[in-house]
Amino acid sequence: MTTDSNIRTASNGVKVDISRSYYDPDNTVIQNELKVLEFDGGFDTYQGGENYAKAFGNSAFVHAVDDAEQSLHQALGLSKEEGLKIIKEAGQLDSLRAFNEGLFEFLKGVSTQTHITVEELVLALNDGIFFAIGVHAVRDHVLEDLGFLRKGCTVAGFDNGILGQNNDNPTKYSGNNVLVKSLDDKIMILAMGSPLIWLMGMSENLAVVVNTIDAFFAGHSLEDGGLPDGYLIMNALLRYKSVDEVIQNYREARMAVALSVTFADKNGGLGSIEFNADQFAGNIILKPKAGHHFLAHTNHPRYSETYLTDTWFEGDKGKANRMLANSLWRQELAESWLGASADKDVKEIQHLFHTYPVLFPGSDGHDFRTTVSVIWNIKEGAGYISPDRPDITDYERVSFDD
Repeated sequence: MTTDSNIRTASNGVKVDISRSYYDPDNTVIQNELKVLEFDGGFDTYQGGENYAKAFGNSAFVHAVDDAEQSLHQALGLSKEEGLKIIKEAGQLDSLRAFNEGLFEFLKGVSTQTHITVEELVLALNDGIFFAIGVHAVRDHVLEDLGFLRKGCTVAGFDNGILGQNNDNPTKYSGNNVLVKSLDDKIMILAMGSPLIWLMGMSENLAVVVNTIDAFFAGHSLEDGGLPDGYLIMNALLRYKSVDEVIQNYREARMAVALSVTFADKNGGLGSIEFNADQFAGNIILKPKAGHHFLAHTNHPRYSETYLTDTWFEGDKGKANRMLANSLWRQELAESWLGASADKDVKEIQHLFHTYPVLFPGSDGHDFRTTVSVIWNIKEGAGYISPDRPDITDYERVSFDD
């Protein structure tokens, strides 16, 4: 008999039974159709912000601020007012305006339309840092019981402008995935349950996906100049045309969380920036190995596996392998799959994303699942997106020309 503790509810109200076996999971469809929104004005104008808010509706932004408030309280025990005071005293609004004035004007447009202050919108943009702080609060326990590294996203891409990700989250974050298209600046962004989550997207020049590495490293605090991850990512989509240009400008960038961000461009550029992956060296840059035409990333810092063994696991390689087992397993599977691919195309990555353990079903008592799968093809100007688990919800193709 399934108990209530084995039932999890998605953001759209659909319930999932997580008592099933990992290899025979619940096949409930949480979201069987991708919602697509378009707006005029672009991501770097005041008018664009107003139109973006109209497209989503005010309640979506109220929900985003409420979620950030809850995360802030859970991570730091602070109220929304205390969080807003930190943002103000840290001068983050001035930092965001100086970093990209057009994008800041966009937030002001959202504020006017929704009657939510810019400070509150920035609080929602910082939701990722509250998650990271929460991970750090329990990271020793998390590593000891494998809780974190049995859960996580997998990134895979070729050097021909095709880049994708299975994004894995608690079930409650599934069910409301929305693709937003801005034809003015030719940007598509996947908003996962919030209009202020800008982590996976594509411009006419770049594609981007992300992985968390928060279990091991901390981001820059707000007082230390840390900027929201989504703001840095949207800035890259707005301003840069190549992976090398992103790397050049972001080598010293200060992100508020520890995140691996992988970029691809239509001219064969491919690379990951592990933000805050070394407290001494700062951001770490990864490119495909010599002779390889692909890159994969999971949830451990790729450059520092030896460092992790020595530092976190006291030189015990066996323990390190056990603790990193799932992340390493997904990493090795993705690399071997991509390396053996006869055709560097979307279908190869789709097949990978259907495969265990890259595919994460909600099962075996673990409330964690693949909640969306996306593959960008820059040369086509199209995204192939499953708004749920890709094994039960087909990919939809959405392009700038649709």
